[in-house]
Amino acid sequence: MGKGQGEKLPDQKKNKKNAGLLFLGVLAVGLFVGCALILAHLLRPDRKAEEQAKEEEKPHQETQVKLGKYKGIQVSLKVTQEDLDAEIENIREEHATYEKLSGTVADGDLVYAEFEGYVNGVKADITCGRDYVEVGSGEWVFENGLIGAVAGEDSSFVVTVPENYYQDPSVDGQDVEFRVRVEYICGKKILPKYNDDFVQSISKKYNTVKEYNAHLKKSIAADYQENRAEYVWPEVMVACKVKNYPEELLKEAEQEVLQGYYDMADIYGITREEAFVSFGYQGEEDFRENGLEELAEETAKEYLVAQAIAEAEGITYDDKDYQEVAEEEYSYVEENYDSQQSYEAANQKLLQQKTQVKVVKDWLAEHAEYVY
Repeated sequence: MGKGQGEKLPDQKKNKKNAGLLFLGVLAVGLFVGCALILAHLLRPDRKAEEQAKEEEKPHQETQVKLGKYKGIQVSLKVTQEDLDAEIENIREEHATYEKLSGTVADGDLVYAEFEGYVNGVKADITCGRDYVEVGSGEWVFENGLIGAVAGEDSSFVVTVPENYYQDPSVDGQDVEFRVRVEYICGKKILPKYNDDFVQSISKKYNTVKEYNAHLKKSIAADYQENRAEYVWPEVMVACKVKNYPEELLKEAEQEVLQGYYDMADIYGITREEAFVSFGYQGEEDFRENGLEELAEETAKEYLVAQAIAEAEGITYDDKDYQEVAEEEYSYVEENYDSQQSYEAANQKLLQQKTQVKVVKDWLAEHAEYVY
C-alpha cells in the first residue's frame, strides 16, 4: 500500500501478514527401524500382536503428543447475524467519507492528496496516485514532506527513495521530486447509512438491503467453505495435547517467532522496536519476557501435532505441495533474498514443516463434519 493508485481508507489497508506473516518453528525428528526388526515382524505368526507391540515401542511423536479426536470434528460454517453485521460494518467503513478541513498539515494528520513523482524531470507513473495519507504512519515514502503543506495548494519536495521500495530500478534509490496537492485535511469520519439508496450507490445488481444481504450471506458462506481447513485446525489443536516440548525445537521456534517480527519491520519500513510496539509491547525486550515463550510453544505445538497426525494417517506431500508453500512464503520476504532459490536453500526445513502442516490441514478438512 502506498505505492500505487486508489482511495482505500487507511484503517482498511490489509496487512500482509498476513497472512503471511505466521510465526514458525522447525522440528528435527527421526525414526529408525532396523532390518532385523522388520524381518522378525514378517516371520512371526502373530503379526497383530507384534504390530501392537511395535506401535507401543515407537519412540517418536507419540512420546511428545497425545492425539485427541481429530477426525470427524464438527465445525460450524453457518453464517450468523453477527457475521453479516460485521461484513456490513466493513462495507460502511470502506465507503466512509471525512469532514473536509482547510489549514496547514501537521504530523499525525490524515489528508486526501494527489501526488506525482518525477525522476530527472520525467514522471514516474508508479509513484503517482490519489489517496488518503496519514502523515507519520510510515506507509508512504513521501508523507513527511507533507508537513507544513497548505490544503488546496500545490507543493513539491525531493525524497530519496529507498532501494527496492517500488521494485522498480528506475525509481528505487533515486532522488524523486514529489509534486503534491493536499485537497483537504480529514476531520470527523462520516459513515454512510445502510439503506436501499446506499446499496444502489455501490451495486449495479442489487436494489434493496434485503437483496444485498442475501448476496453477502452467500459470499461469506463461500469464503467459509473455501477456507474451512483454517476453521478445523484450531479445534484439532485444542483436542491434542503436547506432553513435552523438545528443547531444541523450542529454541528454533523462538527464533522463528522473532524473525517474523523482524521481517514485518522490513516489509513495512519500520524499526524492529516499532514492530513489537504495534502489537502492544513496550519493545523487543518486553516481548521476550512476556510473549515469546507462549508463541513459541504454540508454534512448536502446530508442528508436533501435524507430524503426529501425518504419521498416524500416512499423510505425505509432493513437490507441487512444497512449491506452492515456498512461493507463497517467499512472496512475503522476497526483498530480503536474491532469489526464491536462495530463500528455499536458507529455509528448507522450515518450508518442509509448513508444507506438512498445510497438507495435514487439508486432510483434516476432508474428514470433518460441518454444520451450515
